[in-house]
Amino acid sequence: MYDSKHTFCAIWEEKLTTLCPDDLQPAEREAFDIHIETCQVCASVLADYHKMDALIRDALIAKRPLGLWKVFLSE
Repeated sequence: MYDSKHTFCAIWEEKLTTLCPDDLQPAEREAFDIHIETCQVCASVLADYHKMDALIRDALIAKRPLGLWKVFLSE
């Protein structure tokens, strides 16, 4: 969780915490992009979300074959 110096901007708090920016309407997305360029706090929060997304994606991708085909073919 972020401390008081990392408080979300009220207008973008919900959009940063519940929506994927790609889900925004075009005009809203443009305003969001402009805001991210000018607000270091929201840009930092967005970067953290992108890092978490990447970590989750990496965790879901098997790094090496699991050999499950052997289990299924042996039955």
